[in-house]
Amino acid sequence: MISRHKDLVRFAVMLSLLIAPWQVSAQVTYQVAALTGMPAPGTEENITFGGAAGSDRVFTFAAINQRGELIIQASLSGPQKNMGQGLWIGMPDGLRLLVRSGQTIPSQEPRDLVNLMMPYVSDSGVIVFCSRVSGRNRPVPAILLLSGEQLYPIAISGESAPGIPDLTYGDRLSCSAMNSLGQVALFDAKSKAEGIWVGTAGNLQPLARSGDPAPGVGQEVFFERLNPPRLNAGGQVVFSARLRGKGVTENTNSGIWTGQPGDLKLLVSEGDTTPGKDGVFGDLSRIGSREMADLAINGAGQIVFFANKGIWMGTPGSLHPVVHDGDSMNKEQKGPKVSLARTPELRLQDDGRLMFWSEQAIWQWQADGLRLIACGGDPAPGTDSLAFDGFSEVVQTPAGKLAFTATLKNKKGRGLWVGVPDEMQCVVREDQEFILASGDSRRIVPGSLALTSDGCDTAGQTGLPLNDNGDVVFRVAFEAVRGVRDRSEGVFVAKAQK
Repeated sequence: MISRHKDLVRFAVMLSLLIAPWQVSAQVTYQVAALTGMPAPGTEENITFGGAAGSDRVFTFAAINQRGELIIQASLSGPQKNMGQGLWIGMPDGLRLLVRSGQTIPSQEPRDLVNLMMPYVSDSGVIVFCSRVSGRNRPVPAILLLSGEQLYPIAISGESAPGIPDLTYGDRLSCSAMNSLGQVALFDAKSKAEGIWVGTAGNLQPLARSGDPAPGVGQEVFFERLNPPRLNAGGQVVFSARLRGKGVTENTNSGIWTGQPGDLKLLVSEGDTTPGKDGVFGDLSRIGSREMADLAINGAGQIVFFANKGIWMGTPGSLHPVVHDGDSMNKEQKGPKVSLARTPELRLQDDGRLMFWSEQAIWQWQADGLRLIACGGDPAPGTDSLAFDGFSEVVQTPAGKLAFTATLKNKKGRGLWVGVPDEMQCVVREDQEFILASGDSRRIVPGSLALTSDGCDTAGQTGLPLNDNGDVVFRVAFEAVRGVRDRSEGVFVAKAQK
């Protein structure tokens, strides 16, 4: 009876947090979207947001669309050790369950959804996610599409791959990109037959496979190894690859290609002369490899990539340098210099605006020149004379709204800033107490603050944690207090005031 009473009190507290008005902190307002221990909407009475013992993260993905609706992926806790995962959508005070592990999915043979991985979300509400589904002997990779409340398989390991007779998808199948129309680019990294497919559910076409002739590099030259593709709003793809064949040497065995199924063109090849600079392009075979944001394509078909300590932009037959390591902001060579000693992350908008950053600085380039957005040592807005030290996650919407996380000099932990260049506001800092509700302040676990989506570099800008209204969704973990509460985690929406 006592246990039941505690459960009811706990539920009442969680409910009050969920429906409470925005919690105000200086120039920023917050709203709770989800917390560890909060009842998970659409599940049984005793199921909450949580995770198996020892799990690092409860909330693995969160994004926000232009209407202010959230898409959240989270682990579940309940009577059993592992209650699986789910995906929710809706306003912060009205989330509804879309899909949950354990569901049966339609396929060539009955299969259950075992787990969910990073989803891609389109503006039209279509969601595509990588997952694992039950197989004959073990779970296998699958790419699934969720439209409305209907779940459809796009591709499943072991089932037929379209466009190539007698070929089945391998066990290293993944979705590399999705655009705003719901088109996807799939990558199968099976050891001896890598391949890329492009299209929509039920209408996928092969783009390239290892062993195919490589366009634009001579007779009897073939793709040997492919990297995951990028995809724009028009269905155009860009990817890098390693080559083998007649006349290929260790100095000419890689390149970057772009196009659509049946119309693939060479953008640049290793050994080509670098436009506007003395020298030739070096190894291009790792550009766009997994977890690298050094390759992008926008809706106009412009491509940007990092090579030879420089950033290059263009289309097949028209390539030009953007910026190189050591360049200054202006022709007079005054002001801070660009450091590209390490690979930068690139984000390319449809109008040609390019944002790139490394740990030391955030830059924006467009046709009228280069602009420094923020740099280590700059004053950090909203702090008491503190300075930025380094930068990590950076997100920009097509309309120019900006969010980034950064560390501060001589301070532990990170902070989150939101706004537009020259008008950034501090949303939250790990070294300050977080006011969760009246009378409930908590300490943030250092290193836990994160924009819970990586802001996919597809042209459709799917799955951003920031919208054009300046609403940003972020995740933090709270320290445990002995005898009071365990370590917890939450997803919050913040709005910076003008």
